[in-house]
Amino acid sequence: MQNVILMPTMFLFVCMVLMLLLWAYAQGVVHAAADQAVRAGSRIDVESVATCQDRAAQTLANALPGLGPGDVSCSESAGVVSVSIRLPVTGGIPPFRSTTLTAAASARKEVAPQ
Repeated sequence: MQNVILMPTMFLFVCMVLMLLLWAYAQGVVHAAADQAVRAGSRIDVESVATCQDRAAQTLANALPGLGPGDVSCSESAGVVSVSIRLPVTGGIPPFRSTTLTAAASARKEVAPQ
């Protein structure tokens, strides 16, 4: 009788732990994509916004191929390159049913020495 209750409970617990690990990995990937994008876009020899968006999309596609590109927004103003990434994620277990992973980063655009 104990196994009837114990086995489904343990299975649910293991699934929740796995979902938590996957969520933490995905959050790390979104932060890494924001960092990579803003670093690439802040170089002196590139067109900031296009390079920023391309690098963010490339990083997300390489590390999280099944989740889609998400919403990547890059901008440059007053010599600062900024990126904001929103990635909606859906799960099957109640605490992780659906959530949006977000990350933002900014960096000062490199300037040529005079």
